[in-house]
Amino acid sequence: MKPFTLKRFVLLPLIVLSLILTTGCHLLSHYSQEEVQQYISKNYPNLTYHLESQRNNTWQVTFDKYPQMPIEISEVMHTSAPVVPQVDRVLITNIPLITAFPLMKNYLTAEELSYATYDTSSLYIEMPIPYSAIQHQDVINFYNRMDQFCKEYAATYPDFKEKIYIRVIIKPSDGSDAPQEYRKIFRLSQY
Repeated sequence: MKPFTLKRFVLLPLIVLSLILTTGCHLLSHYSQEEVQQYISKNYPNLTYHLESQRNNTWQVTFDKYPQMPIEISEVMHTSAPVVPQVDRVLITNIPLITAFPLMKNYLTAEELSYATYDTSSLYIEMPIPYSAIQHQDVINFYNRMDQFCKEYAATYPDFKEKIYIRVIIKPSDGSDAPQEYRKIFRLSQY
């Protein structure tokens, strides 16, 4: 073997091993069904449910109050603390996708809604939207419609509103940074 090949053969596994050890061995493990039940009980304490294990470390929970709405629980890698990033494996649900997005269609235009995504790394619904995409470029009306959506969501899904955040950043047409009045976080728990 050439010396270079030997170094790569030995160094690469050592680098990978050191990355695993510095980020934490918990990134290699998966949640047990008992841990998932604890997650549900902590986040939705007043709801009775049925839990089924699925493939690829996912689970399906059906709350008795919402029998026609099976919810997926899955594991994702979540980065926190922007100064010193820490990576954790966390549990998330698809509740924002199956509850918020369909209701948003009642208040936003198709173009406005096309900018909304569920960011699993931040656990927010992110909406970086160009000013030009807002109907009639009326920001106040846009925020009023978002407010009406939040009120309907809170009335329709009161059990899920605590965990729903929507971060809106309206991008000015000239490409400059968005001023503070064009940045808003809608916390549905406040409705």
